[in-house]
Amino acid sequence: MDERVERALRQWPQVPDVHGWLSLDRRGNWRLRGETISNPNLIGFIARNYLRLDSGSYAFQNGPQRVHVALEATPWIARLHRPLQAQLRFVDHTGAALDAIEAVYLDEDAQLLLATPGGPALVDDRELLELLGFFCDAQGSALDDATLNTAFAAPEAQQLHLAIHGQARPVQSLSGTISLEQHFGFRAVASPRPD
Repeated sequence: MDERVERALRQWPQVPDVHGWLSLDRRGNWRLRGETISNPNLIGFIARNYLRLDSGSYAFQNGPQRVHVALEATPWIARLHRPLQAQLRFVDHTGAALDAIEAVYLDEDAQLLLATPGGPALVDDRELLELLGFFCDAQGSALDDATLNTAFAAPEAQQLHLAIHGQARPVQSLSGTISLEQHFGFRAVASPRPD
């Protein structure tokens, strides 16, 4: 968190929270009342002061005022670390490296999710085509197209893996019977309101 934000919190500790203004879409874009924020300085400020609350929801600390964030998908959106190297690496929508990936999931809609210590990260769907070359078997060997297609239909049955940081990580199937919020323990309330 920015030092000036911490200072403002100490100076004005009782400023009311803001609800229903800020959201994060499934591609990692910040939206203010539905409009995409494009100013790089504002995007950077939000990213530096974005945090998880004890309630499981996420917010942006704007000086002394907490702005609750409505999540279209997950609290973090993963993108490929560029330039793409032989070893796959991810960054989140704030630009921070996602080095501690605890598990990899594939849901029924072929969305790839990464479990991280900070919460789940949905992989930006525009990255999936480039990711195909990093799917492998348990030994790290590349998969041909036919095997890959079969593996996507049943990732656990085919022992589908993703080579991250040079290590073959098993891809677990994520059933639609439980929501992402329930599975990962966060709140993505469409329009956060005071409890």
